[in-house]
Amino acid sequence: MEVEIKASISRFINGLNNHDLVDIEATVFCPHFRIRGTNLKIWDTAKEFFDDFKALVDSDNWKYSIIDDIKIDIVSDEKAHVDFTFSRFTKDDSLIGQYKNLLIMTKHNGSWGIRGGSNCG
Repeated sequence: MEVEIKASISRFINGLNNHDLVDIEATVFCPHFRIRGTNLKIWDTAKEFFDDFKALVDSDNWKYSIIDDIKIDIVSDEKAHVDFTFSRFTKDDSLIGQYKNLLIMTKHNGSWGIRGGSNCG
């Protein structure tokens, strides 16, 4: 199970890095939610999520992200809480910052994806 969850997160990050909506749609389950600070945002489609993501990171010259650490807490056969840390970089490979998220992952139709989470980056 952990291997499948980590593979889904890797595919998600690759989708962001490569602007690949197919990978985003495969790994972001909708409706999708995020809590940023105390604000709740809900997206009805993965495309809406990705469009908002691009607008957010364009402001800090983001080019790509890498996974730093993943810790998985299996809640059931179809749900996991993931402590996920990643770093963002600019086009010239300068570090923008390192961020920690809590992801809520679920299994749907045999595949793991991110249903929502709480993030600081």
